[in-house]
Amino acid sequence: MKLNGGVFVKFEMKTVALLLFSYRVIPLILGMLTRHIIIKRKGKSYFLELKKIFPGMSAIGILIIVFFSVAKVSRLVLRQPVIFLLIFAGLTLYYLIQTFLSIVFAKALGFKYEEGMIMILGAVASSQAISLSVAATAFSPLTVFALSFKPVLQVFYIMFLIYFVGPRLKSFLGTKHLYSELKK
Repeated sequence: MKLNGGVFVKFEMKTVALLLFSYRVIPLILGMLTRHIIIKRKGKSYFLELKKIFPGMSAIGILIIVFFSVAKVSRLVLRQPVIFLLIFAGLTLYYLIQTFLSIVFAKALGFKYEEGMIMILGAVASSQAISLSVAATAFSPLTVFALSFKPVLQVFYIMFLIYFVGPRLKSFLGTKHLYSELKK
């Protein structure tokens, strides 16, 4: 049985590279320029106060993308609910493999519980906005739907990591920090 159903996703590498440049480099440059202008005109304390609203704005932006991405394929998914189950199974398998590899690397690198959990949670919650942006412009609506479903599953998976895997990981990796050993 082929896990991808025998379907290959075709895409232009130039298009994806251009999109990554558009979604990563240009906003980075514009953000640095905006930061510089705000600090120059209003001062650093004003910028630090303004900076507090950015995470909320980013979250709203992702929710809007998720809403429209799901709405775009909702009829198809309702007609063929197996699509939802396949995406759920694929994402769950992805998270389990990613977690397993992160735990193996954490142990191999000598990370203790705190450092290991930071690495695992960082790997699980990575680049959602970028992935959605690229998928929305370069791939099919079902690819976007799969990525749109990822944050929903992510919340429950992170709770699973913290409350179920966390206590077991604490005994597996230990709790003494690496940096506290380096200070001695």
